[in-house]
Amino acid sequence: MKALVIGSTGLVGSHLTDLLLADDDYSGVVTWVRRSTGKNHPKLIELEVDFDHPEVLEATLTIDHVYLCLGTTMAKAGSREEFFKVDHTYTIEGARWAQKKYARKACLISAIGASEKSWFYYSRVKGQVEKDLLNLNFNTTVIVRPSLLLGKRSEYRKGEVMAERISQWLPFLYNGPLNKYRPVHASDVARTMWTYTKESYEKIQLIESHQILPAK
Repeated sequence: MKALVIGSTGLVGSHLTDLLLADDDYSGVVTWVRRSTGKNHPKLIELEVDFDHPEVLEATLTIDHVYLCLGTTMAKAGSREEFFKVDHTYTIEGARWAQKKYARKACLISAIGASEKSWFYYSRVKGQVEKDLLNLNFNTTVIVRPSLLLGKRSEYRKGEVMAERISQWLPFLYNGPLNKYRPVHASDVARTMWTYTKESYEKIQLIESHQILPAK
């Protein structure tokens, strides 16, 4: 099989790409990048893409599974329009491109609380991404909704740093009803996406944050 990872340089996407490259069931791992990362692996195929015009991208290959890992923050995007473009437009256009390459399964990293009816813009956009991806009607669509992500990022995110410290110092706060808000490690999210996409044949597989597979 061949996998396509869109968002392969992000926190979750980088872990996921490494898992796929190490998986003998995948003969090739295709990534969309703005510019070459310089990463070398015999199974890695980097496609340099203009994310604003993915329709011009030509590649003679077949995709089996597409993993959608793009995501930003309002602060980094700078505006609602730019946030929507990264989290929604780029994601859905990537999924459409993969479908044209015969992809049967799609896996999306969304977020806890994603809903088109949410009062919060971030959650509304995530809900719209989920809806529009499901409307593409892949054979199987896996959606993973993590809480705050833990892991080493290239940029500083105050909220996630504070959440990690709280989970380390006061773990009992996430007992009981608050367990679903417990921060999760990006590597665990990646492993969950990989595992469920390979093993699930249900039409829709929704994985909430508390169901994310912990490290063994």
